This record gives sequence, structure tokens and C-alpha cells, in this order.
Amino acid sequence: MKNSPVFITESAAVAALKEIYDNNGPGNLEWDFSTPGQITARDGRLEARDGTLTGLNLNRAGLKGVLKLHGVKTLTVLKVYGKDLAGIDLESLPGLRELALWGAPKSDLARQAWLKNLKIDRVELTPSGKRVKRLRLAADKGSVNAQFRLGEAYDLGEGVAQDKAEAVKWYRLAAEQGYDRPQFLLGNAYDLGVGVAQDKAEALKWYRLAAEQGHPEAAFRLGQAYECGEGVEEDQAEAFKWYLKAEILIPEAKFKLGNAYFFGRGVEEDKARALKWFRRSAETQGVSEAPQFKRRAGNLGEDHEADQAEAAKRVRLAAEQGDSEAQFNLGVAYNLGRGVTEDKVEATKWFRRAAEQGLPEAQFNLGVAYNLGIGVKEDKAEAAKWFRLAAEQDIPEAQFNMGVAYNAGLGVDEDKVEAAKWFRLAAEKRPSQKH
Repeated sequence: MKNSPVFITESAAVAALKEIYDNNGPGNLEWDFSTPGQITARDGRLEARDGTLTGLNLNRAGLKGVLKLHGVKTLTVLKVYGKDLAGIDLESLPGLRELALWGAPKSDLARQAWLKNLKIDRVELTPSGKRVKRLRLAADKGSVNAQFRLGEAYDLGEGVAQDKAEAVKWYRLAAEQGYDRPQFLLGNAYDLGVGVAQDKAEALKWYRLAAEQGHPEAAFRLGQAYECGEGVEEDQAEAFKWYLKAEILIPEAKFKLGNAYFFGRGVEEDKARALKWFRRSAETQGVSEAPQFKRRAGNLGEDHEADQAEAAKRVRLAAEQGDSEAQFNLGVAYNLGRGVTEDKVEATKWFRRAAEQGLPEAQFNLGVAYNLGIGVKEDKAEAAKWFRLAAEQDIPEAQFNMGVAYNAGLGVDEDKVEAAKWFRLAAEKRPSQKH
């Protein structure tokens, strides 16, 4: 059972809700902005009339910060959990006529003196304890929504003593009626062993049921399971399938799709498509790293430890004599523990020596080290410096990271135009280049 989709097209509402989603969420919101100038919501939180926003339910939305809704003159009904009231800019809503506060005792409302100055016709207070009693009556009669909400009450300890096992009981009843949200939460309970004995197979069963109804987070969890072989046989193609279903609302799924194309996991390797997905991921959540670029260390061997150790000795001799290729390969050896004991600090040392001689692959790996704090203290400005040097030598992964840096202001001044330039250069590189 899923909520019917609600479409918002009025420009002020789209802009305001997009700002809330980007700056304070996504929390528990399930809003899709993929169609330009439109929001598609399937979480029951939006009410609309002819594309305009008339009702907004932010009860337990899991948002942070002050929620600006300037210019949304059509919004007349706002529902919010009482504890979150202080984070909402009600003065920016001139058309608001009804305010529903869940779990807000009158004593708390009295302290919000500025509310008295707002022209709101009706303020509905629903103390948590009374709400739970009403939910239980409805839940006992089989109301799927009441069962789900009662499960949330026990899960969060709202109006009732927190009881994870009791929460699982009510989530299960709602899930068995086909409601995707409690199906996901029941899967999560089994996944983590909270309120019920941990059972990965049972978790995947409920994730799958929710994912098949289009629940993005459930689809993402299912993708993770297939990617890592947790509770199911590893299947990269199946992982790709579920990540593709999750990406509409889960930015990390976009990054996973980029990884799949980059390494050819579950799909045919395609560097250009990989970079496009990395760019989409960066645009939605500021992902600040691409897969570490690794040139194959052919001189080190791959099959036998003895051969690798002997090869590492030979490579070290060349590296110590200043050969940049050998320095890079020795860095790879320390990074992977191939023929030597894994040592990220030592790896970074050799990447630096090769990078200082102008080897672009080493410059990129040194940028990754500074970007993520691997073997060296994290330093976004230093990362950008080395990414730029590699990018100027046509390393597409470095060009992508320069795009991310300018897009989010990481180590450089934010510059969307410059970001677009680097993303475009990265995407234009053919898959056969430098890999």
C-alpha cells in the first residue's frame, strides 16, 4: 500500500521545498525533483490543488535548522511535531490558517509567545499520551496507518515508554497489510537486531517487499546486500538493478552506479557513464571523491607472495634512483600490501616523489590521499592542488574531482561555472583513455 503521488508545480513552493530538502534534509522525506520545475511526493507529506502547495506535514520529518517557506502564499495547513516548532519560520507563511502540533502540551505552546501575533484561525494540540490511546483503538481495529504510527510511537518513545519489541510488533502488523514504510522499518529491525533477534535473511525479505513497491531506501539496502553478498549470493548485476531503483532519492546510490560503470561491476565498463553518475552524485550531496586511480603495478607480480616480495625489492632499487614509474609502483605496493607490509604513510611518500616529478597518476593518488586523509592529514586545498596538476594532464578522474571541488567549495572558492567546465572535460574523455 503506497500513498498516491502528489505533484507540486507552483514555482515558489518548488523552490522553497527544494531549499528545505537540500539544506535541512532529506531526513525522512521522499520527494523527487528529477522533473524540472516539479516535485513528486509519495510520502503523504504534501497536499496540493492544481499544482499549488496547500498542506505540508513535517511531523517527524527528521529535518534540521530553520525551515524557510518564503513566498508560499497558498500554504494553509502545516502539521509538525511540537518539539520542532521553534525551527520553523511561521512568519513567512501569510496564508497559514491551521497549525497542528503533535505531542505539544499547552505549557510548551504558552512559551511560544510570538505565536499569538500570527493570524492563525486554528491551532490543534494533540498531547502525545492522548494520541497514543486513539492510535491503539484504531490499530486494534486493523487500521494500517494507526498500526504504523503506533509502532513509531513505541520506537521513538513518544507518549509511551520506548519499547523496541512492541514497535516491531506493530510494524509487522502494518507491514503484513502491504504498507511499504513499515516493511522497510521491520527489515531494518531484523538487519540491526533491534527489538527482535538479528536475522539478515528476514531483513532482506522485508526490504525486498518494500523495494518492490518503490521504497528507495529499501532498494538501496537490497543493492548493498547483493553487492557485498550479505544474506544473499553476491550478484553485482542485481546490485546495479536495485541501486538504479534507489538513485531517485538516495544520492549514494548514484555514486554506487558510478562505481559499477567505472569498474565494470554488473554492467559493461564505461568510464564516460561512470563520470556522469559521479557528477550527479556530487551535485546532489557533494560527494568528494572518485575511485582511487591505480595504474597496474605490472613489475610486482600478482600471483605469488614470494614473487611479489622479490619484485618489490627490484622496484625499490629503481625508485631510490629516482625513476618516477618505479616510485609510483612502489607506492601502489605499499597501498595494497603487495610484496611489502601495507603502509599508507609509506605509500603516500612514494606517490609524492613520483608526483613531484610530474607523473599524473601519482599526482591524482596524492590528491586522493589528501582528500580523504589516507596516510596524511586531510587537507582539501592540498588535494585540489594535486588534482589540478593531474587534471591538466588529462586524467579524467582528477578532472571530475576538480569539478566536485569547485561545485562544493572544497579547497577552492566555490565556482559553479568552473565546476561545469571540469565535469564536462571529465565526461568527454573516452573510456579507453588512461586506465
